[in-house]
Amino acid sequence: MAENLTDNPAVNEAIEIINMFKAKSLFCEMMILPGENPGGTFLVFIIENTAMFKTPLKNDIDFIYSAGHGVHRKGLEVYDPEILEPLFNKYSSYYNFISTNLPLAYDDELRNNESFEELLAMKAVDGLKFYHLPDLNNPGKSYLIPMFAGFLKLNKADTVGVAIYDLDQLNHLIKFKIYKKKINREVEMVCRTLKV
Repeated sequence: MAENLTDNPAVNEAIEIINMFKAKSLFCEMMILPGENPGGTFLVFIIENTAMFKTPLKNDIDFIYSAGHGVHRKGLEVYDPEILEPLFNKYSSYYNFISTNLPLAYDDELRNNESFEELLAMKAVDGLKFYHLPDLNNPGKSYLIPMFAGFLKLNKADTVGVAIYDLDQLNHLIKFKIYKKKINREVEMVCRTLKV
């Protein structure tokens, strides 16, 4: 059955989306979860155990699918508990937290910000820089969001918003909402960052 999964429309759609966000040399873990209603299938994947992505799929699937996905499609499995359980637990904890907490700050139209656009144009030699997201309630205060070349894979027509949450004493949780115009799809990217 595993060999036939590469012909499954939802699996192929998921792999195409993943490849839009990761370099070929990177590894990611993925899961496809069926929704309760038709059209409710969605993909969750983590690249190199750092950034988590979530997006709905146009193709339905009627079983849970999880796999490690590298450069090739070898070794795809329907269900791998070593991948699925930690990935599902992390997904559940982050999204439960986001759904029950208000953001410290947010900006729904980052592409209108000149300093953000300058950070998107960075090269690898520029290293790590920070975007200053203004606090909603404290004028003059801002939160630092780390940025480096290739961190957000955006085309000119794509839009992006960001929200930052107070996760714990040491960490912020950052959620980007990215609209990929080419595939007419909203993708959420969640990552944890140290407070600086």
